[in-house]
Parts: sequence; C-alpha cells; structure tokens
Amino acid sequence: MIYFTEETIANAWVNLKDSTPNKFWGLLFILKTLDIPLNTIIQPGTYKINVTDLSQELASTFYFDDSSRHNGMSDWWITFSNDWIIKIQEIFLKRNKVDISSVAIMTFQNSGFSHEYSSSELSKKIESELHLNEEILDNWFDQSNSGYIISYSLNKPDRRRLLTLLKSKLGINSDNSEKTVTFESPYTVTSHPSEFTRGPFIQTLYSAQANLECVILTKFDFSKQYQVIKSVKTDKKNFPAYHNRIVYGAPGTGKSALLEDESHFFGNRKLRITFYPDYSYSKFVGSYKPISYYKRDINTPSYYSTKYSDEPKSSVINEPVIDYGFVPGPFLIALEEALKNPEPYLLVIEEINRANSSSVFGEIFQLLDREEGKSKYTVLLSKEAMEYLKSKISSKFDLLKDGIYLPENLFIWASMNSADQGVFPLDSAFKRRWHFEYLPLNQYEYVLDKVIIDFDGRSYHWNKFRNTINSFLSSIKVSEDKLIGPFFLSVNELQDKNAIKNKLLLYIKDDVLRHNYDKFFNANLHTFNDISKIYGQGKILRAEIIDELTNSVEIFQNTDFDKND
Repeated sequence: MIYFTEETIANAWVNLKDSTPNKFWGLLFILKTLDIPLNTIIQPGTYKINVTDLSQELASTFYFDDSSRHNGMSDWWITFSNDWIIKIQEIFLKRNKVDISSVAIMTFQNSGFSHEYSSSELSKKIESELHLNEEILDNWFDQSNSGYIISYSLNKPDRRRLLTLLKSKLGINSDNSEKTVTFESPYTVTSHPSEFTRGPFIQTLYSAQANLECVILTKFDFSKQYQVIKSVKTDKKNFPAYHNRIVYGAPGTGKSALLEDESHFFGNRKLRITFYPDYSYSKFVGSYKPISYYKRDINTPSYYSTKYSDEPKSSVINEPVIDYGFVPGPFLIALEEALKNPEPYLLVIEEINRANSSSVFGEIFQLLDREEGKSKYTVLLSKEAMEYLKSKISSKFDLLKDGIYLPENLFIWASMNSADQGVFPLDSAFKRRWHFEYLPLNQYEYVLDKVIIDFDGRSYHWNKFRNTINSFLSSIKVSEDKLIGPFFLSVNELQDKNAIKNKLLLYIKDDVLRHNYDKFFNANLHTFNDISKIYGQGKILRAEIIDELTNSVEIFQNTDFDKND
C-alpha cells in the first residue's frame, strides 16, 4: 500500500485555506458518511447520518492528537433543499470552484492505495465515495488539474510531522497547543471536530440563517415529523425524462435500490407494488368486491368499519353486514392522486415480468403511448371504476368525459430481472412503449469494496471473489443474466458463511448449472447434501477454479487481517 506524503497533504490544505469554509468540509464529510446504498444522485429529501462514522472521519482528518472523543449522540438527519446544489455553490463557495485533486487528498489523506492514483482517478473516487453526480462536480469543482503534483510514500502520514508542517505553512504559532486545524483563519480552534454543537465543521453548518436555504440538520427525520411533500422541479436537468421506464439487469445489480434512491424526486407521492405470477387486472386496476360493515344498534343502527365496538371497556361484537362496492387497485389510486394534485406522482412496479403484464394492464396498455408525458389516446373503464373516479375527483371528472388518460405528472417505473424473462416474456408491442435502461452487472460494486467473506474455509474480498466466479461461468457459456450481481447477497448475508453456502451455492447448482453442475463443483459431489457436508474444507470446487481463485483473489490465510484495509 502507498499513501499521500505529509508534504502533499499540507500543500492541499494550504491550497484550500480561506476558499473553502469549514461548513463546506462539514457537508463533504456528511456526504461521505450518508446512510445511502448507491452512488446515485442525491435528490431533495431527507437522509440519515451515521453520527459515529461522521465523528470518526472528522477526528481522524482534522484532529492532531492521540486522544479520541465521541459525544454519544444518536443518528442525525439531513434534509436537502430543492436547489441545494446551486445554493451551496452560491452561499458556501461564493461562486468559486474548488480544486478537486486537493479535495481528494484532504478527504482520503488516511487511505492507502494500490498504486499511484492519477488526478482523474482521484476525481472518480471523490465522485463515488461522496455520492456525487455530474451536476455537483460541474458546479463545485475545478477538474482541470493542470500541473498538480501529487507524491506518494510507502509509509502512512505521520500526524505529528504533518501538524508541524501545517503550522509552518499556515503561519500558526509553534507554541499553539490547539489540536483542531481548520480552513479559516486563525486555522486552529479549541473544540474537538466531533463536538457537533460547537465544533467548527458541523456547528457552522446549521447555525447560520443562509445555510437553511441549502440544508437542514435535525436529530429526527424531518420529512416524517412534518409530513413534507417535497416540491419537485420538472426541468430537464434535474428531473427524469422518461414517464414509462423499465430498469433491467441480472439479479443483485441494485435495480430496486436505484429506483428507490431516484424516487426521492417525488417525496411521499409514490406507491410501490410487486407483480407475481397470479397478479391480475382486477388487482391492478380494481374490481367490484364484497365489503364488510358492522352494525352496532339494532333499533337505530350505526355502521362501523371495525368488528369490535369502539366503546371503552366494551366486549360487544358488532353485527356484520355485507355490501358490495368498487375497490380500487394501485393503478387507479395513482391516477386519482395525479389528477387531484399537479405535483408529480410515481407508481413503481417491482418484477414487472413476473406477471403476464399485457394481461394485467389490459386496455390501459393503450395509454402507455404518450406525447410530452400525456396519453395520446383515452380508454373507458368499467362503469364502477368510472363512478369511483367521479366520486374522488368530483369537479375534475369532466377531464375524463372521453375516457381516462395518463396525465403528464404520472410516472410509471418498473424493475425487471433479465434472468426471469422466461417467466412471462414481454411482447414487442408492450415493450416498445417503455424506455429500457440496462443496469450493468458491476456498476455499483464499489459500494461493497471493503467487504470480506468467508467461503469454504478461506477469506476473500467479495468483489474479487465474485468477479472470478463470474469470469469462469462466462467461460463455460453461462449467460450474463445468470451471473452474480454485487447485491445478490445482503450485507448481513455476506457476513454469514452459512448464508453464502445455502443461498449462493444453491443458486449456482440449481439455477445456473442445473444440468452440468459438475463443471463447477468437485466431480465427487452429486447432491447439495454432499456439498454441505464438506463445506469449509476447501474442497467443494473443481481444482481449476480453486487455482483461479488463488491466483486472482487476495486470500487471507490468518485470522488477523484488517477487514477495513
């Protein structure tokens, strides 16, 4: 491993002094430790902050002493304003741009690298690990990197030498005993960086009135406490362009997480459902069903929606009465919400190809033809469905006098496992009405870069292990949609060697290589019971695969390896 030299770190610090306020660094380290799964665009919305991780990151970067301190607070939340990216640039950076190489050196000054990173590689690392996007990079950072010299060493930076060097370069009195070094003159403060309520990085982030135009820091989930419906801008730069959208890829690539993260555009104006083989038109749109009411008083009956009397300490069971009425499905609920309120509304369909989608959509299929977001055609639903809509949108029902349509503020997004296309193939007429987005197998694998797994008695980096297995499966003509995505196993399952055995190996044996599993497993193993019996002895795979793992995956033979390295 190699590291930035103390001289490189000190030069970056000097390069950023007085141009990047302390609160900007507080925000960057919050972005670095945000509790979100993928490096997708952070939309206006509320996100959890892992306070322990944030405290440790701030202390290890800006505090120069051996003692550690943590104020013991529970998790916090950060709420981003609608135009927070531009506001940060205006209010925090005063319309200036920050050298991205210097920021990367500061942010990763304690990290080790496998090789000397170029400026472009450092920019990519900043982009991925701080959950940034192109708009943030364009607004906040200067990425030209012209003539910037970065030097490396085989030794980790010595904090005491770095502090001495910083004092010299920043003009700090050598007798100064303060241990927290900042970016604003006089560059040192008494408070510990993890003391959020008075420290220089977080306290200044939420104390100023202008900061509220950018972000709000709270000790509770702001959006849930105040039931905030986030205002959504539909400009082309920030809002997704496609109304009918299907994200597809192999199992475990992160499709659902991607849709969930991008759905922050819609605030709480969204509905998520999952298709399955028996899912039907009546479930999706709605149907006429029996409805139970409960009569309390026989002489002067009052009707309740609950079976038991709501009177205090009463044991009376209300008398059931059965009626029939129209019960809407998720499609009509979403349509109703979109017609009642001009704000965008999102219907998310998970596993769209696990049901017969053409049958589920029925005549609604025609509405998927859109021009500028609005259906080109209209269709009439059943009398009961139309009467239901009339009761819900009342005066606006005239909009539907010729039939229902999909308004431009109603978005339908879906996920599809390409490995499951054999369940219910989507016909070409249905498919052409959707925008398809392929999610590459390894696009978000960096999220799990530091994960170590125990497999068959040895320890491996999960991504290196998985890519080696995928490479072998590809060599024996296994299709891409059967390969192993980075999120095929959850984080908890990756730490459970039995979960790896029972889920991963069973998938490979029964689903990927059902009829030729002997190409992968030891030829003497004929059943999963045989595999399970000797799991942990390093003998379940064919010899050539074990050799491939040995040559291409970093194996830890002893139990003292650093899982965070």
